[in-house]
Amino acid sequence: MHRYQVSCVAITRRQNGQPEGLVTAGDLVQCLQLGCDFAKISAQTLMSTPPFCTTSATTLWTAHQQMQQHCIHQLLVCDLHGNLQGIVTQTDVLQSMDPTELLSSIQALQQTVEQQNSTLQAMTAALQRQSSQQQQIKAQLKQTEASLAQDVTERKRTELALFASEERWQQLAEKLQLITANAPVCIYEINRSGQVTFANRIDPGIASGQILGNHLSNWFPLRQSHIIESAIAQVFQTHEIRAIAYEIPDSQGTAHAYETQVAPILIDGEVTSAVLIASDVTQRQQAEARLKEQAALIDIATDAILVRSLDDEVIFWSKGAERIYGWSAKAALGQSLNQLLNQKPSPELEAAWKTVLTQGEWQGELQKYTHSGKVLTIESRWTLVRDRAGNPQSILSVDTDITAKRQLEVQFLRAQRLESLGTLASGIAHDLNNLMTPILGIAHLLSILLKDADEKIQELLEIQLSSVRRGTALVKQILSFARGAEGKYTVMQLRHVINEVKAFSAKTFPKSISIQTDLARDLWTIQGDATHLHQVLMNLCVNARDAMLKGGSLMLSAENFYFDQAQAQRLLDAKPGPYIIVAVTDTGTGIPPEVVDRIFDPFFTTKVPGQGTGLGLSTAVGIVKSHGGFLTVSSQPGQGTQFKVYLPAIAAPLPVTTAEQPLPRGSQELILVVDDETPVCKTARTMLETYNYRVMTATEGTKAIAFYRQHHTQISAVLVDLMMPALDGFAVIRALQNIKPAVKVIALSGLATNQARLETEGAAVHAFLNKPYSLDDLLQTLHQVLHDLSPSKVET
Repeated sequence: MHRYQVSCVAITRRQNGQPEGLVTAGDLVQCLQLGCDFAKISAQTLMSTPPFCTTSATTLWTAHQQMQQHCIHQLLVCDLHGNLQGIVTQTDVLQSMDPTELLSSIQALQQTVEQQNSTLQAMTAALQRQSSQQQQIKAQLKQTEASLAQDVTERKRTELALFASEERWQQLAEKLQLITANAPVCIYEINRSGQVTFANRIDPGIASGQILGNHLSNWFPLRQSHIIESAIAQVFQTHEIRAIAYEIPDSQGTAHAYETQVAPILIDGEVTSAVLIASDVTQRQQAEARLKEQAALIDIATDAILVRSLDDEVIFWSKGAERIYGWSAKAALGQSLNQLLNQKPSPELEAAWKTVLTQGEWQGELQKYTHSGKVLTIESRWTLVRDRAGNPQSILSVDTDITAKRQLEVQFLRAQRLESLGTLASGIAHDLNNLMTPILGIAHLLSILLKDADEKIQELLEIQLSSVRRGTALVKQILSFARGAEGKYTVMQLRHVINEVKAFSAKTFPKSISIQTDLARDLWTIQGDATHLHQVLMNLCVNARDAMLKGGSLMLSAENFYFDQAQAQRLLDAKPGPYIIVAVTDTGTGIPPEVVDRIFDPFFTTKVPGQGTGLGLSTAVGIVKSHGGFLTVSSQPGQGTQFKVYLPAIAAPLPVTTAEQPLPRGSQELILVVDDETPVCKTARTMLETYNYRVMTATEGTKAIAFYRQHHTQISAVLVDLMMPALDGFAVIRALQNIKPAVKVIALSGLATNQARLETEGAAVHAFLNKPYSLDDLLQTLHQVLHDLSPSKVET
C-alpha cells in the first residue's frame, strides 16, 4: 500500500482469483495501536469479509446506494464467476456526477450539514443535560447510601434510576457516534490542553485514531494552524461560536477549501472543550467561480440576453439588453416583453411562439422599439428552457442589433443599382452623343448660314442650339453622377447660371407658379463648374415646384455676405471670409420637423415610388461641398421652405471677353474624317467644306487605313472616332502612326474616359474632342493642330 500510494488492498484466492476480503489503511493503524507485529500476522486475520457481492454491470448509482446502506467507503467488483475486476470508492462516485447534479448535491449537502449541526448542537445540549442529571443522581445516590439503613427500598429505586440513566446516555453516545462517523464533515473535539479527544475523520487516507491525544495543529500547515488555534482560544475565552475559513492540501497535494464553525461545550457554565465542524466547500466554490465567470461573460456580451416566462414576463435582463433597448434591468423585470419593446401581435411573432414551443428553438428577424422610440432590426434567437421534469418553463432570447448592417446592405444594393445605371449611361452615351453631334453641328452651321434670315427663324435656331447644348450637358451630368467625374472649375459669375435656371423653369413649370429673381448688382465671382451648379439650383427648383401643386411663388435671390469669426462659429461648416448666398424660396407645403433632418440622406424621399429617387438633395450637397460651400434649410409646415447655398467668393476678376472673332478658315487642306456614323461624317464634311477644307470620309477602320496609305502625302489631319465596331479608333491610330509617325490626329469620343485610355494604349494624339462638338470647337481645334498653335496634346 505504501509503495503504490493506495488506501486499501483486495485479498484474493491464489487458485481462481476470487476476492476473500479487504485490508485498509485504517486496519493497519488499529493493528499498530494494539501492538501487533506485521511480519507474523496474516492478512486473513486482519481483513474484512465482504458483506455482499456485486458485478461490473451494476450501475454506479446502485453501487453508491449499497455503499451508503452498509456504511462502507470501498466496494469490490467481480464478474459472474466471482473473479475480482476492480474497486469502486466514494470518490469515484463523486467524480462521475454531472456538474449540475453535483451543484445540486452540494446544495443538498449544505442543508444536511446545517440540519446535522442543529442536531449535533441539540445532542450536545442533551449530553450536557444528561451529565448534569448524572451528577444530580450521584448526589442523590450518596444521600441514599447515607440513609440506607433507614430506607432500603429508596436506595434500590435510586440504583435502578441511575442504571437506566447510564443506559440511555450510552445509547445516545452510540447514536451520536454513528451520526458523526457518516457525516460529510470533519468533527473534532478539543480539550483545554489543545488535545484532540474526538475526531470522526481528518482525511480519506488517515484514520481518526491517529490524531486522538495529539494536538490538531500537528496535522495542518503552519498558517492554518495559527488560524485554528486562535479561533479555539477565542472560543474558550468568550464562550461564543467562531467561524473561520482556510485551505489545506489533502494526501495527494490537492488544495481543499474549508469553512469551519468552532463552538464551545459548556458544563455547569464552564467551557470544558470546543468542537470544530469543518465542511469541504471546494467544489461549491469552484461551481460558484464558474457561475461568476459565466455571469461576467453575460454582462460584457454586446448582444441582449434576456429570459421571459411563458406569460411573457421578463425574469432576466442583461447589461447588453440595457445598452441595446435603453431599459434598465430594474425597470424591465416583471414587465411584459412585448409591451416593453412595443411589439404588436403579428404573424411573425405568432409563428415564432409556435415554433419555439413545438421545436424548442427559433431564429429570425423582428422589429423592436427602444426606450426612446427608435425602431431596431433585431436578429433574435429563442431557446425553450425546461425544468427538471421536462416541462416548458421559460424562453431564453439572444438579440443582436443588425439595424446598421441592414441599412448598409440597402445602401449597397442601391449603390449597385446606381453603378448599373452608370454602366447603362456609359453604354448609351456614345450613341446619344453621336445623335447630338450632327444636330449640334447643323444647328450651329444654320445659325451662321442663315444669319440674314428673319427674326423668327433666328429665334427658332437659337432655341434649337440651346436645347442641344442643354441635352449635351444633361448627358454629362448623368455620367458625372454615375461615374464620379470631376467638373472643370473656372472663375465665373453666378448671375448667368441663375438667369438660365429661371428661363428654363419659366418654360417648363406650371403657369400657376410665378418665378422671380433678386440678384445683387455687384455680385462677387466664384470658382466653380457652371454645369454642376446649374444642376444644384434646378434640383432645388424642382423640389419647390413639387411642393406647390396648387401654385405659388418661387424666388431666386443672390447676395454677397462676409462671415467674421463670430458669425462663422454659429454655422458648423462656415469659415471666415466672403461668400455668395443663393436662396431658393417657395410658398409650398413646407417640410415636417421629423423629416427635415433626413432630407439630405441618400435615397431618402417623401415622394411616392416612381416619382423620386432620393438622390437630388444628396447630390446637391455633394456638389456644394466640392465647391467648398455648404447648404442650409429652414421650413415651416404650411408656410413654405427656403434653401440657402453658401459658396466661397473669390477676388479674381472675370476672364476678359474679347470681341467675337470670325471662325478660322482653311486653305484647302485635305482632312480625313473616320466615323462609323454616316450622319456624323456628312455633318463634319459640310462644316469643314463650308470653311474651305477638302474632306474624305470613311465609316470603317480598314477603309480609313487604306485611304491614308494611298493619300498620306496629301492628308493634313485625321479626325478619328475612338468607339467603332470591328476595328476601333485606337487600332486605327496606331496603324496610321506606323504608316507615318508624324500624322496629326484629332481623337473624337462621347466618353471622356477614353482620353486617359489613349495614353494607356500608347496611341498619342494631338487633340481630343468630346462629342457632341460644336462648329466652334471643331474649327478652332483643327486650326490649332494644323498650325501647331498648341502643345502636342490639346484638350477641348
